[in-house]
Amino acid sequence: ELGSNDERSKKQRVEANDTTNPLLHSPDPEAYLDVDRSAGYSSECRLCQWKFTRRWHAIDHVRRVHFNERQFHCRMCGQSFKQKASLRKHLRGQHSIIGE
Repeated sequence: ELGSNDERSKKQRVEANDTTNPLLHSPDPEAYLDVDRSAGYSSECRLCQWKFTRRWHAIDHVRRVHFNERQFHCRMCGQSFKQKASLRKHLRGQHSIIGE
């Protein structure tokens, strides 16, 4: 059994992103989550066993990590990002735009 999120190995994370994994064929992120009420957690990712205290964090994790969803788009060049902070960094560095 895996312990805390920090104890997971890089190999396990890579295997969880393997596109041949049969779990990766459902379009519904909730299909990849198990309920885990231990130690204050609410959900666990079935693909990589990452644990979350809030269900929406778990859903967001599945979308970004396992579905590779990039919901933040640069209006200047069209590049897309998984996190809003990455888009902001891109805007500052590539387009000299501050405060977006």
